[in-house]
Amino acid sequence: MVFTGLAKSVLDDALKTLQALFSTIPTFWGNIELGNVIQLHLDCRESGSSLDNVAAFVKTVAKKAPASVLLPTLFDAWASNTGNYEGVCVILDTLVCCRIDADE
Repeated sequence: MVFTGLAKSVLDDALKTLQALFSTIPTFWGNIELGNVIQLHLDCRESGSSLDNVAAFVKTVAKKAPASVLLPTLFDAWASNTGNYEGVCVILDTLVCCRIDADE
């Protein structure tokens, strides 16, 4: 797990920085970077951590990431997280709902 042993404030600051960076230049984020965001969200969910900034970051990704990068990343997450389909479904649901809201 990426965040084991780190103070919550450090994680919150890091996620805020990543969110600001993504908001500024979303087109420079590729499959690998978005895959890491999805995996972080799955790890947090699996460990029972309540990192509100992770959910906020995922919503930002859903709203701003190009569909040409986001969809293949989701498919890769689905394929690589066998046994954790529930977690991937939660992320897929979050991303779809945010994407629909962003398009309206």
